[in-house]
Amino acid sequence: MSIRQRLSNRFRVLHRWLGLGVVILTLVWVVEAIALPPILAADLPTIDHTLPVSTTPDTVPTFSVHQAIQAILNLHLDGIDSVDKIDAITYFPKLNIYQFENQAQYLEGYINAQTGELLKYGFNAEDFLAQQGLLKWVHTGLGNLIQSVSLLVTLTVVISGCYLFLNPFWVKKFRSD
Repeated sequence: MSIRQRLSNRFRVLHRWLGLGVVILTLVWVVEAIALPPILAADLPTIDHTLPVSTTPDTVPTFSVHQAIQAILNLHLDGIDSVDKIDAITYFPKLNIYQFENQAQYLEGYINAQTGELLKYGFNAEDFLAQQGLLKWVHTGLGNLIQSVSLLVTLTVVISGCYLFLNPFWVKKFRSD
């Protein structure tokens, strides 16, 4: 058996096993994306990034930030029971709404800036998966390690796949010369 055939066989075996590793990493990511948001949402709806629309006329005065925070606290929402739990609050003047977030628990909500009425509240699964996906929710170091290994494995599968694809063409070219 020639060196080229032995190398091709080794690449084929490497490609097969690393491909299986990529499949396993993909399955972990898919299971995380499907199973974790409902588990961590604690009976809250999963929220998307569409902004709600306020239906209050512009003649009603708008709440200040302090009034908005008090209105949020008066709603007694799960996960937001004090001012310390509100990490960010943003006012959207054209929509007359306030957005508030608890970034540690990935909670997000919107209230009407004029009445304090709750427009939308829930678990932000998209941000959770972007920041805590690939087992970073277990431990950040583990997630970073898996991400690095995943990158190296994927690059190796791509390179070995290119070699396996191009090898027959190279063999034909060298035989014809």
